[in-house]
Amino acid sequence: MDHSIKLKTCEIATEPMMFKTYECERIGVLLIAHGSRSSQANQDLFLLAERFKLNGYPISEPSFLELAEPNIMDGGRSCIEQGATKVVMLPYFLSAGVHVIKDLKEFKENLSARYTHATFLLASPLGPHRLLEELLATRLKESLESCHQDKESDRSNIVSSSRTS
Repeated sequence: MDHSIKLKTCEIATEPMMFKTYECERIGVLLIAHGSRSSQANQDLFLLAERFKLNGYPISEPSFLELAEPNIMDGGRSCIEQGATKVVMLPYFLSAGVHVIKDLKEFKENLSARYTHATFLLASPLGPHRLLEELLATRLKESLESCHQDKESDRSNIVSSSRTS
């Protein structure tokens, strides 16, 4: 399916990577993370943008508040240059701290002033949200299971080495 011409309908995420069709404008997704000096840490956002492209949002761009490129203004410009008429700014931040409440709102205002023919929407941060709580519970369970498996492995190594002595 050619996603490059999607003017009458688009997909809106209602659950992670599950999409529901709505009548709307040409949507751009601007993913925004804090940014890190570690390029490996920043790579996660680039991969996430690629997954969004594969799941019905062909105009999906990563951007960073600081410490990495592209910055938010460049990411917003890229969405507009690809034909977005509505850009949803998705913060990859856990909570509504100063960056989301102040900094990202300023970027939204700046982008709206620069690209008056487009609409910019600032989405909520990741938490608090039921799915984030479920994810944390899953990580907790994985950690506890891993700890238990490590102890079992240590015990079997002790038993094995005592038998060979």
